[in-house]
Amino acid sequence: MYLYIIFSVLSVLAILEVCRIKFKGLPLFYNYAYIFIISVIFLLSTLRWENGTDWASYFNYFNSVGKNLNTGYMEIGYTLLCYLGYNYLNYTLFLGIIGFLSIVPVAIRIKEYSHFPLLALLIWFSTSFAHMFPVRQTVAVSLFIFSWKYIQNRRLFPFICIIAAASTFHLPVLITLPIYFIWNKYIPAKIFISIILGLFFLSIISNNIFSNFFYSLGNIGNSYIEDKINAYMDNSDETFGSVYSPFQVLVRGCINRSFYFFLPLMLLNEKRKENSVMNAVFNMYFYSFSLFLIVTPLSMALGRLTSYTDISQLFLLPFLFTLKMNKKNTILIITIIVLYLSLRFNGVVSNYKDLYIPYHSVLFK
Repeated sequence: MYLYIIFSVLSVLAILEVCRIKFKGLPLFYNYAYIFIISVIFLLSTLRWENGTDWASYFNYFNSVGKNLNTGYMEIGYTLLCYLGYNYLNYTLFLGIIGFLSIVPVAIRIKEYSHFPLLALLIWFSTSFAHMFPVRQTVAVSLFIFSWKYIQNRRLFPFICIIAAASTFHLPVLITLPIYFIWNKYIPAKIFISIILGLFFLSIISNNIFSNFFYSLGNIGNSYIEDKINAYMDNSDETFGSVYSPFQVLVRGCINRSFYFFLPLMLLNEKRKENSVMNAVFNMYFYSFSLFLIVTPLSMALGRLTSYTDISQLFLLPFLFTLKMNKKNTILIITIIVLYLSLRFNGVVSNYKDLYIPYHSVLFK
């Protein structure tokens, strides 16, 4: 129930925001509402108990590493944080640190880059609960988003440093390194469409080319990378508790990504030349869409590689409302978006419903 309450409140706020409804005497209403919702999500993340995917394995790892650092097998940054958390804090405070690292950097960049932060927050919550249930990867995703400012300002060294730090939590974040080099590139829409269609048909017809490529990556990497890739590839039929099969994930993912990508592309294509951030977000989502089509047919686990760049979808749909349109069209478009997000949100909840609902708090365990 609590997830649906947050979604409903965010939906109302997002509609009011894009319709530019003002509240007399409260000029900063939307800023306060944004901070309040982020704070609620952070508190729920910190005070949860036995909620979220991989709770048992992460809790056991925390205790195991805390007692003996040599038992650690995950990335060094996360392992050391577990060790320090066990010996000097407790698991709830540890969850607070992980929640802060996973939520706050994204929230900062949303405020900085999105014209409609509450709508972006609604999209984030609809697709991943706004990192309310963080794991190692969400920390790495958040740090990657925080690095966008340095990509935008063409500061390679700080960008590399942040990605290096993120890799100590989740090594696959290295997949984001090409973003620095495509950020400012203008790629014509027909190239976007042609490559995505080509990859889609290849993913349906044959994935041998892609599988051979990933196995070759494992062979040229270090033993850790090789073991990770081989584990993902050798368990290509594993659904990891999801109610959807790999083929269903591919089809649903293509439908969802098409909504986020092609609709804004049709309406905003010309504005990409005038807005560097908008153009960069399109490039990033194109990269993410292409990566999804390559890796998902091979392994659902490999499909998680797209989580880093999928986050760019938070910014694509809000850009639509930078176009000049009358109130009627604004209400129509935001209504369609909210209805779509409600379906998407319900699907995300249903995927692992027993792990999210009901909410359990450390205060009442």
